[in-house]
Amino acid sequence: LRPLPLPATQPEPTLTPQHTPPQQQHTPPPQHTPQQQYTLALDQVVQALPADLRTRKVLRVMPLGDSITQSFEPCDSYRYDLQKMLRSATQDFFFDFVGSNSGPTSPEDGDMEHEGYAGITIDETQNRLAERLREYKPDVVLLHLGTNDLGHQWDATHNNVTHSIKEIRQMIDTIRTHEDMRFGKLFVAEIIRSFKPLRKNDYEFSVFVKDGVYHPLHSDLKAFNAAIVSYTKKLNAQQQQQQQHESGSSHNMPQTTEPMAMAFPISTVDMYNTLTQDEDMRDSLHPSCSGEAKMAKAWFDAMRSSEWWQVMARRSL
Repeated sequence: LRPLPLPATQPEPTLTPQHTPPQQQHTPPPQHTPQQQYTLALDQVVQALPADLRTRKVLRVMPLGDSITQSFEPCDSYRYDLQKMLRSATQDFFFDFVGSNSGPTSPEDGDMEHEGYAGITIDETQNRLAERLREYKPDVVLLHLGTNDLGHQWDATHNNVTHSIKEIRQMIDTIRTHEDMRFGKLFVAEIIRSFKPLRKNDYEFSVFVKDGVYHPLHSDLKAFNAAIVSYTKKLNAQQQQQQQHESGSSHNMPQTTEPMAMAFPISTVDMYNTLTQDEDMRDSLHPSCSGEAKMAKAWFDAMRSSEWWQVMARRSL
């Protein structure tokens, strides 16, 4: 057998410049500043909003609480002062205060609806909360509640502070998981102090009675408020971890993947250190008119600086 002939050797082609394969250029992704990243995240949330909320100019606010939310004449309540601040802050969208109660006054330019009732406790509010949320569908809830719970009759077998903390946590959970609060915003107050010295005949229910001795609420208020702050921080941290896991993002911005609760983190508002002077209080429990103005400013600052406000402001209305 003859060996197979070797293939003829072909001369190697000479590559001329026009035959040089083009080099592929790698364009690095654009680098965004933290502010640009935050803005992009805001826009993503805007696009994820329900169609109604993307175009609705009127946003509903539910002030939720007891007599400190309800107020008494001659004051118009913190709600009236807050409304004026909100109207001055933006004309891009407007606020409608909602709830089953009204008053205590009726100023011509005031929107006096609210969900505050004198003497009410956390559990009494909780019993009808889901129904109120379904009825009024608030975009914002301003929660200041717990004073009556801490001051109700002392029972040696019942720890009011521990029980009240448990109930306020349950209320926060009810609000943040309610279907009508999916894209809502919850602001929870660290409740105001009982500032003036308490006397036996001056709002007697505002002190614990144990062994015939009257005990001021200050230590209990601080424990209650600290529990509110720690619980909301815990919930917000869990929410952020879930967001990062689901989106691969490090932005502390609301996402929309179920089964999360509210898309926006919960904010706490320090009312305890907002009212600190004698003139801030009308009695041992309730703010004066000037005290209510301070409360309104604290609510407003919290709302105006929140990521919820920024998202609402970036909608195309």
